[in-house]
Amino acid sequence: MPENRLKPEIVLICGIGILIALLFVNLDQKEHPKQERTVIISFDTEFPFGVGFPGDMTANEALMYTPREESWLATMRDLVDLALEEGVAFQFNVVGLTAQRYPRVIRSLQESEMGISCHSFSHRLQANLSNQEMTEEASKCKKTVEEVIGKPVVGNRFPYTNYTDDSFKILVEEGYTWDSSVWSSELDPYWVDGLLELPINPVPNDWGWFVLQRNNNSNAFFKAVKDSLEASEGTYTILLHPWVLSLQREENIQNLRELLRYAKQNNIRVKTGDQVYEEYLSKNT
Repeated sequence: MPENRLKPEIVLICGIGILIALLFVNLDQKEHPKQERTVIISFDTEFPFGVGFPGDMTANEALMYTPREESWLATMRDLVDLALEEGVAFQFNVVGLTAQRYPRVIRSLQESEMGISCHSFSHRLQANLSNQEMTEEASKCKKTVEEVIGKPVVGNRFPYTNYTDDSFKILVEEGYTWDSSVWSSELDPYWVDGLLELPINPVPNDWGWFVLQRNNNSNAFFKAVKDSLEASEGTYTILLHPWVLSLQREENIQNLRELLRYAKQNNIRVKTGDQVYEEYLSKNT
């Protein structure tokens, strides 16, 4: 039987075609380079101030979802240990009253080189406050947390991610340089009233998933976060709460560990808000 071989000229033509295709792919990649991916994993640190439940939750349900102090403390330790094990730093948005009540816990975040920012002094809704009261919340939180950790605090997240037309201007007046309170599908940082905004990606957050929806499926929650992160480019901010994670502590910490390893395997860099702010300035000034 004759051998089933391609003619030399056909092989040559195919080879040239492949080279041309590779050339165009390379040119397209140069013209449209894949944006570096970054994730800020942030924790609103608001225990016991700020622990809240939806209006339709019964008293018995609220009791089931009320975190215990020892579980919250263990979760805080777990988060720091996990970050150190994986060689990353998380962002902790701290309520001033929480810093006053648990100074050793908040100081340990600084000693472990985590990112630390403010989450108001008493976790009150901005829309319910006068401008003077908003100023006091921003000023007292900054002063309190700085006294605890011994270094400047320049980042913020508003309670309930709620803000008014004057909220950002007040932050600038009080010495803040960045905020992360706006839910947006536009992931990259942008300026608002002299403040760099690090928007939050509108995927299910842990409070909305576990508490509002009463969905206890930790695997499904972190899969939703991972799928959204996988489809993203640029800077991606995740909002979590240690008190919510403490309700299923071991399972949630394990799923967070797997999320970190996924990020590492896919060259997604985990950064703090302060790091993103400084890098943004260096690239855009």
